[in-house]
Amino acid sequence: DRVEHALDARYRELGGRIYRGARFTGVKEAGRDGTHVDVERFIYIRPPKQTPDVPASLRQVAATTFHAKFVVGCDGKQSAVRKALGINFAGKEYPQGFYLADVEFDEQEVCAKGWSGHTLHAVLAQSRFILLVHMQGQVWRAYIAGSDINADSTVESIKSFWKEFVPDPGVPRPLSFRDPGYFHV
Repeated sequence: DRVEHALDARYRELGGRIYRGARFTGVKEAGRDGTHVDVERFIYIRPPKQTPDVPASLRQVAATTFHAKFVVGCDGKQSAVRKALGINFAGKEYPQGFYLADVEFDEQEVCAKGWSGHTLHAVLAQSRFILLVHMQGQVWRAYIAGSDINADSTVESIKSFWKEFVPDPGVPRPLSFRDPGYFHV
């Protein structure tokens, strides 16, 4: 978040405008003048569930096209920008599915396990891993990967995976899994 905030602030200092309530749908080259970029209104809300500010004039428009000198596609493996420009994906796909959740641990147990002075923990075995990144307070972001993790995985199946993969006295026991999501790269 810090890098995103710093880039956002600098971009605004330079006169740029960022509207997060839109999704890229297409691009057409406009010669030396840049490109024409097609977008549609789309609001994806990731917790803490705050709708981004969008000017009233844009809230009334379902789709629009605007002119840009440059188009930068920073939208990952499934990049709509890359696909629209006909650029092949040159990376690697992984066989594992990934489950992302914010996990809350008991603070006393975190201290008892010796985790209180750390910001990152990883548990690795065979084709599975759990990566835990301390966010704030009792909340840690958990990245859970395994060949048996898929889009149908539920919080209960993740809890079972966790219990099997990290038996006591391993990592602290999760009190809750919040805002779960699945992805594949």
